[in-house]
Amino acid sequence: MTKQLYNLQEMQKAVEDIKPQTATAVIKHLLPTIKKKREEGVTLVEIWSVLAGIGLKMNKNTFLNTVARLTREAMLDEPSNSRDEF
Repeated sequence: MTKQLYNLQEMQKAVEDIKPQTATAVIKHLLPTIKKKREEGVTLVEIWSVLAGIGLKMNKNTFLNTVARLTREAMLDEPSNSRDEF
């Protein structure tokens, strides 16, 4: 029986090349950029308007709620900076 050899670089590139397929996945992918633009003073409504203008299929309220939920989830995933932890 021969051992199967895998091309790990090709497999890694193939996985990296997969594009988000849902509106929520697209927003999650764009979240760091959205956060940066918010820090620069751009509103979420302005961001939604631009994204909707180029094809995002999500109404404004759903976009706002999705960004809020994904932001909360991202904050929960970050390691705590609390001094109380040992």
